[in-house]
Amino acid sequence: MSFAQRLERMVTRARAFERLTDAQLAERLGGRVHADGLIEIVRPYPLDNPHGRQPLQSLAAPDLSWLTGTPWPPDERSASRSLVFIDTETTGLAGGTGTLAFLVGIARVRGPALMFTQWLMTRFSAETALLAALQASAGPEVEWVSYNGKSFDLPLLATRLKLARMPGDIALRPHHDLLHPTRTAFGRRWPDCRLPTAEQRLLDVHRQDDLPGHRIPSVWADFVQFGDASEIAALVEHNRVDLLSLAALVPALSRIYLEPETAPATAPAAAAASLDEPATARGPQTDAAAIARMQVRRKRPGCARAHLSASEADLDARALLELASLHRLQRDWPAALRLWRALAGEGCAEAIESLAKYHEHVSRDFTQALGYCELLCRAAPASVEHQRRLRRLTARAGQPAPRDLFAATSSGPEKKRPEASPV
Repeated sequence: MSFAQRLERMVTRARAFERLTDAQLAERLGGRVHADGLIEIVRPYPLDNPHGRQPLQSLAAPDLSWLTGTPWPPDERSASRSLVFIDTETTGLAGGTGTLAFLVGIARVRGPALMFTQWLMTRFSAETALLAALQASAGPEVEWVSYNGKSFDLPLLATRLKLARMPGDIALRPHHDLLHPTRTAFGRRWPDCRLPTAEQRLLDVHRQDDLPGHRIPSVWADFVQFGDASEIAALVEHNRVDLLSLAALVPALSRIYLEPETAPATAPAAAAASLDEPATARGPQTDAAAIARMQVRRKRPGCARAHLSASEADLDARALLELASLHRLQRDWPAALRLWRALAGEGCAEAIESLAKYHEHVSRDFTQALGYCELLCRAAPASVEHQRRLRRLTARAGQPAPRDLFAATSSGPEKKRPEASPV
């Protein structure tokens, strides 16, 4: 079409809709006009009402010790944290100066309810008012909770503040991005870790007649350009459910990370790979090894050991070695020896070395240690460390110093010391 034809079509389409005033649209959405071109919508959600299968009462005193660097169990400050859940709807996902957040929603616990506050722009000129309203609601004590907000939402808002030449440090507040612990626990089990996937598999929430995320930018563009407000209510509801699912993920993930004995066990690889089976039938299926590594980074080895122990039957050799190491840190030698011996029987060099170290430094059974060290030297005869350990253990066991192993293998047969069985 020519430019004139395209222009005529746009004019015709614009005439097809009766453009609502801000007051009319605010009334339709159950909100109020906060500023020129900006609508504010405030709605409560009682904590007594679950979201899917997830109760929300624990949000009154959330425990994020599994996600932060604070000691576990958490101190008394955790009950008074000012957690603010945040989610934005934008004109695109590319980021940068060309992307605008036209709808920003936050939620926080107020008494017996989760209180939602959403700001919707009806024109581009209202961006400054939206950013000012957001900053006024986010005091210095705020700790953000988001889903991929560290990479997208908060950096985008910080960029918009700079472009508007408005002071603000909202991107510098403490931030808990739930995408990362979700990806840690389920990244190897699910096809993706998007918020819709997490809410279906963890919360058993299946949205009906929801506005697809990819259509949100065009819905707002049609409203601004042509006055088409037919789907604006669905857009606002989509953002509200995103916030509700985000809030419900806090107790759901807390249980998985803090209560390994009740968290879903790791599924066998074949079952985890079967994506045709309904998610509700398979269950969440956590990756216990990945969770344990995160707990170790958070300085909670006891919790990491509990996660690995709960899924020991499904762990690979690397995870079993990590579990044995955690047993060793707790001085639980019988549990560590059981794992090392099982792995040594499968030829695991690290387990054999751990057994050699244990018998040399803990049990002081130098003969046993020497037997395991000989196995290591046969597997890796060029290892300087193994050769040094062999000479030291030979001296301690009262045996004659060994000849060079390379020379011993090239010379005739010699009388060998009986090997100590690794199992």
